[in-house]
Amino acid sequence: MALSDLTLQPDYDRDTCPNIVEEFYAPVLAQADKYDRTTFTFSAGGLAFAARGLESFVERNGEIRLICDRSIDRQTLEAIKAGRRQAADVLREQISPSELTAYDPDDLDTGKHLKLLTWMVAQNRISIKIAYMPEDSIFHDKTGIMTDAAKNTVAFTGSLNETAKGWTQHYESITVFSSWKEPERIPRLQERFDRLWHNHSSYAHVEDIPEDYAAHLRNYAPDHRPTPQPEPQEPEALRHWRYVDWHLRHDPASTVATVPTRLWPHQRAFFDKHAKDDDAPVRKLVADEVGLGKTSQAASLLKWRINQGKATRFLILTPANSRYQWQDELYERFNIPVPVMERQGRRAVLISPDGAVTAAPERHWTQPQTIVSYTWVRHEQQAQALLEQEAEYDLIIVDEAHHARYEAPENRNARRPNQYLELLNKLTRRTRDLLLLTATPMQTAAADLWALLNMLEPDSWTLDAFERLYDPETVADPVRWDSARRAYLQHAPRPDEPLSGIARIIWSDHEAWVRSQTRGNEGNRRETVAYMRRNGPASRLISRHTRELLKEYHHRGYDTAVPERSTQAVKIGMTANERALYDGVKPLVKEIYEGRPEANPQILGFINTTFHTRVGSSFTAYAQSLRNQIERHYKAKEAGLNPNPGEWQAIAELETDEQDDQPDTDDNIPATSLNSRQIHLLRRTAETAEELAQTDSKFAELLRTLSKLEDESHKLIIVFTQFRDTQAWLDGKLSSQWPLTCLHGDDRRQYTKSRAARLEKLRQEPRGLLLCTESASESLNLQFCTAVVNYDIPWNPMRLEQRIGRIDRIGQLAPEIKVVNLYYEDTAEWQAYQAMERRLSAITQNVGPYRPILDSRMPDIIKGCIAGEVDQERLHAEIAKLTNRPVSDLDEWHHTDITAAIDVPLVDSERLAALAAHQTLMPKGWTTETAGIGHWRITSPDDVAAVVTTDAERYNPDEADWFGPGGKVFETILVLNTSQIPIQ
Repeated sequence: MALSDLTLQPDYDRDTCPNIVEEFYAPVLAQADKYDRTTFTFSAGGLAFAARGLESFVERNGEIRLICDRSIDRQTLEAIKAGRRQAADVLREQISPSELTAYDPDDLDTGKHLKLLTWMVAQNRISIKIAYMPEDSIFHDKTGIMTDAAKNTVAFTGSLNETAKGWTQHYESITVFSSWKEPERIPRLQERFDRLWHNHSSYAHVEDIPEDYAAHLRNYAPDHRPTPQPEPQEPEALRHWRYVDWHLRHDPASTVATVPTRLWPHQRAFFDKHAKDDDAPVRKLVADEVGLGKTSQAASLLKWRINQGKATRFLILTPANSRYQWQDELYERFNIPVPVMERQGRRAVLISPDGAVTAAPERHWTQPQTIVSYTWVRHEQQAQALLEQEAEYDLIIVDEAHHARYEAPENRNARRPNQYLELLNKLTRRTRDLLLLTATPMQTAAADLWALLNMLEPDSWTLDAFERLYDPETVADPVRWDSARRAYLQHAPRPDEPLSGIARIIWSDHEAWVRSQTRGNEGNRRETVAYMRRNGPASRLISRHTRELLKEYHHRGYDTAVPERSTQAVKIGMTANERALYDGVKPLVKEIYEGRPEANPQILGFINTTFHTRVGSSFTAYAQSLRNQIERHYKAKEAGLNPNPGEWQAIAELETDEQDDQPDTDDNIPATSLNSRQIHLLRRTAETAEELAQTDSKFAELLRTLSKLEDESHKLIIVFTQFRDTQAWLDGKLSSQWPLTCLHGDDRRQYTKSRAARLEKLRQEPRGLLLCTESASESLNLQFCTAVVNYDIPWNPMRLEQRIGRIDRIGQLAPEIKVVNLYYEDTAEWQAYQAMERRLSAITQNVGPYRPILDSRMPDIIKGCIAGEVDQERLHAEIAKLTNRPVSDLDEWHHTDITAAIDVPLVDSERLAALAAHQTLMPKGWTTETAGIGHWRITSPDDVAAVVTTDAERYNPDEADWFGPGGKVFETILVLNTSQIPIQ
């Protein structure tokens, strides 16, 4: 074996190699037969440690040239150089020959190495010289040059001390060079050593060791070559597993290299920026546009904290219909199994990724790791217990964080935090790390954004100062500009560097001069505002990526292409009977519910909205809601229950976005008592709806749309609907014509295979449909499909965007995706969306900063149209008013740099594969064998077998466990090996 056969790192330090002597020094020296070394102080300890690892070197009859250091005062050194004094005499004044072999008799390690080194001196195998240095200086050249019989050379420089203390207490590092990789470096290092050896240095004075010292070493040497047993070596498996364990806990890059997913460049840039091996908290608002992977960014940071051991308690708050998407994403893409906690009846339960249900702790907010619906937390009385118990978290992730906001945010006198914002303001102070996720951080006013940023840095900016800084009219109005500047000066730290240009205008104490530079100069006002906002709290606390930014990544050569989008709105004329059914919703609600003590106007509006959304989705969904009311009536009557005012009041308190977040399996209307006439009306209307479903005009249009999309080469198509009832009906109508898969909020209880397995099966089909409810509109990556058909239209435009974002996202291979929106003509949502589109097309090609405002206001506008409170004239006026108002554009004053540098992982999936594949690296009693490409069957001593993989492309959680951090088999073996259980 030659030096060139060894696998060497370019450098070694305490972070990358906990045991550098075993990893580098000993194996390289074992292949060498010539060794030039500059080392440390000429002493017994110095000589002994210079001999460490020489046993195999001695076997090869190797020769050593050793230069040791000895410090003397500068005047004496000058006298030696001038010939006025002899170096040997000076040396004897400092250390006697006998001291070279004097060591603590209990230090067997030093004694062993000294015997070997002195024997080599006696055999003329070691030549020793001493570099005399001024005592106020240090001979700190730590160089080693090792050459084998084939003239391959390995050299190192740095602060290597081959001592236990050096590698357990100090931070040491070396840089390694080889003749086959850096041929130009080796001659220079050899020339430097030879210059010292031949005393050609102008600074150090180098002489042979005095004869009496050499004689003492020869006399001390044993008669025969020492044959000590090799130093106890760690078992190979233990060494490999400790290496992996170390880097998973200390190297962030190894975290993302050992999960079954790949981060896109902008996601990796976020991770590299915020994942650090220190205790600095990460508190960030992640505000990427829809479809750019906010979930993966949060999950990667969570994985890093778990690997570090710094996330034993974490909480994920998410909309109800996204709980299981989060669970699947964490488990299937990051190997993080997290239970969902929810209420079933009177008890709180935990639902694991495999669907198993267990009871939550009696005080269930003490559960250390969980995913919870934010709606439940907001309404459940025990949410306050979470605070009263003073539960501390390591990390909290809040998805769709904009739900925590002010009511009436634009009215300074009337605005107040909603219940969820009040809760989070307290809860988020009890966690080190905090990630807030939302694509719409500022909806109608700057107060929306401040509410979120104030959670990240409580009380760092007042709301008043924040609004003044981000007032959209700041540039145009000198008075507003002056107010914004004063707010900035009050809260921002003054720069340390000398002020010039725009910064000088902002920070100048000469107010008259400042006014002269800004009152009549809008250009200066614009530049100063840009400066203040670039250095303000939003820019510092927000991480934001847009599609435009990803296009710039792509332009620079990164694989971040995003597709173009083609959108088509298809209006569907209702038949006379269909129109009659739609128009009959409001009179039916009035007949059934008006006048009841439990049904106030707000509740009537909720029921009216629910029925209209369901009839607009499908006649089947509407019929099911009507039959639900009859069934609830009979169940309540049988149980002797009266209408529960609390249930009705909870409905009245639901906010618009919370209504959208309700599970897709129910209409959420509580039971109420009915008379025979009302039961007859509900039953007759349900029968009419079911009859109309047989000849549904919208379904006929869906068939034409699917046929057209297929003709346009769209082979895998998503059909979205808001309700499970509509989805089940479509499933029955389409399953005989198309291969299809259904995704909905309750599908883990319906299907035996995971979503990942079912989606992979669909991906392999030459043509197919994916039927999704709203619960699949967030967090899922469905970019293998190229077209989306919205069978019904959510009233919030952001909901529509989230649906489209399942395929209009990074990783979409098609250059263009198709979106088809199906509307019943002359319905409230049709009128509102048409008015919005006409208005926006007159302003800009892009929704831009108007999007958040329209997202938040559109549901109320549509409700007003349904209730008859908003006619066509007022509808257009309302939308015009929204788009005419001054709007702050987040992307104008927030900039995200494109990061090119990617840290190289020290442990990756290939290294994990090597652990899984080699029997010698298994603990005693464990076996491993190949079980397919990139798969292994690992069997424990009690004969329990599991198939594992480290191949992300072939990973299917239904068929194999991920062999990496978080995996059961991996974690078990890691603990066994690193706890030094005997290795076979």
